[in-house]
Amino acid sequence: MLTFCPKLDPYIDEYKEKLAIIVKEHDINSITITRMEVPCCNGTTALIREAVLKSGKNIKIEEHIIKI
Repeated sequence: MLTFCPKLDPYIDEYKEKLAIIVKEHDINSITITRMEVPCCNGTTALIREAVLKSGKNIKIEEHIIKI
């Protein structure tokens, strides 16, 4: 499980790099994202999609949005 804030966390680029390495080096079949509905949390989904793309793998990404 990863927890971060795409708006306030200063290490987003580093997270993307690390996640891409994790995905590339391990047998991961899918990733489930659970995030809040606020617009800035959409950055979480974007970061995960970019990391998976960077890994060169085709992994199913599922997103669950927590609403107010």
